[in-house]
Amino acid sequence: MTEYKPLTPGFRQDINNGFDKQIAELKTCKPNALVSVQIETLSVYKRLINGLPDGYPIPLADRTCPYTDKWYACPIEDAKPESIQALKEYAKWMVGGEKT
Repeated sequence: MTEYKPLTPGFRQDINNGFDKQIAELKTCKPNALVSVQIETLSVYKRLINGLPDGYPIPLADRTCPYTDKWYACPIEDAKPESIQALKEYAKWMVGGEKT
């Protein structure tokens, strides 16, 4: 179900903080075309959000997994270190590296 929340200065700042966090994380990656495109895309989103007037209705989709009852957009933020390591190994394997 999609709900709508009016854009307030605080909500705008929260959204921009999320974009800034993602951009900072991407800047730690090895520079390549994909990373550059993602950074530029997030920058465009920031400009879009900053250009919207206060009170603009922002759609918020319910992103709760019905099986785990967890919000699934950021599944590794609260993950155990071993799960994060497994994810890193899988990502390395996906780009052609050796799986450890």
